[in-house]
Amino acid sequence: MRSFLTLIPTIAMTALLLPGCAGAPAPQEKETSPTGATEELSSWLRIVEAAFDGDSVKRTVRGFIEHRRLKDHEEGHYFVYGIKDLKNPVGFYLPSGQTYRYKIEDDGKPVSRNIGVHRPAASARQLLGIEADIEFDRRISK
Repeated sequence: MRSFLTLIPTIAMTALLLPGCAGAPAPQEKETSPTGATEELSSWLRIVEAAFDGDSVKRTVRGFIEHRRLKDHEEGHYFVYGIKDLKNPVGFYLPSGQTYRYKIEDDGKPVSRNIGVHRPAASARQLLGIEADIEFDRRISK
């Protein structure tokens, strides 16, 4: 009986603390695409401009490429971001080479405009307005 009496404060504290633990937020699910499929980030690539001046090369990071894909779709889309705005992509290209630039309409909504079929490096150069050669830096890939 005496050991039960010594456990009463512990039982009372546990009863008081349990309701506080019940309010913990549930884990968030990944974003879903408009079709309802789960998106997962595949990788980020750095876009590096390589300007040649004689024997020296000046490399400057000009942007990033985010490879987004659906869970059951390996190819996905490649979104191109400028170095000054990492929240809003300037455009994207598909694995087929079809490239789209985002344009802001008068009502403020972004609309994608087709700018042709290009290779990945040419797509990134056109979307970012880079004249020099570019390289993709994979050191930050997932």
